[in-house]
Amino acid sequence: MSVWKTGLAIAGLAFTPLVVMGFTYGSSAVLGKPEQGAAHGTEGSRRDVILAGLTEVYVSRGHPATSAMQQGKALAPIDYLNLKLKSMGLPWRVTRTDGSTAKTYAVS
Repeated sequence: MSVWKTGLAIAGLAFTPLVVMGFTYGSSAVLGKPEQGAAHGTEGSRRDVILAGLTEVYVSRGHPATSAMQQGKALAPIDYLNLKLKSMGLPWRVTRTDGSTAKTYAVS
């Protein structure tokens, strides 16, 4: 076998696990990038936890909540979340929600 074919065979064996991982776990496992909708770093994860907790409080206090909110699949109304974030002294607010994810922005 020629050197070129041997090198190609070795490269194929080396990259086969990456291809399998890509198909099995998605491109983020191979490229090391977060997928859309995936965890977005420590601060983003912290914000998600805070918003989920505020939604639990919203539901537990008898506010009108959808079944998705009760199941943890949707966040409380944006006005409520922003009011609570302000009262907590946090320097960010929510602009929109989509299920249990939120788009946030910094306030000055």
